[in-house]
Amino acid sequence: LGTFTQEDVLMTGNGLTLAWTAGATPSPIAWRTFTVPLQAGSWRVGTRTGPFASQAQVAAVLASVTSLYLRGEFQNGPDTMGLDNVAFVPTTVA
Repeated sequence: LGTFTQEDVLMTGNGLTLAWTAGATPSPIAWRTFTVPLQAGSWRVGTRTGPFASQAQVAAVLASVTSLYLRGEFQNGPDTMGLDNVAFVPTTVA
């Protein structure tokens, strides 16, 4: 048993895969909110340990998203997890 490390969000498009990792594991007894910024400095190319994606790479993937994967498993062995209220919300850029 125990937790394992993995990308939390994978997004692909235009031949690129971008990975985002929250850096924290959700508690099995409490809901947790994650906000994933769609900008350079937040995503890595390929895997959670790849180089940081440039703004041009993020824009290229967003221009033609072909898949979006959200991690739903955080623990080896039996457990109960849930995913609720996923939303894509525009924000204002300063």
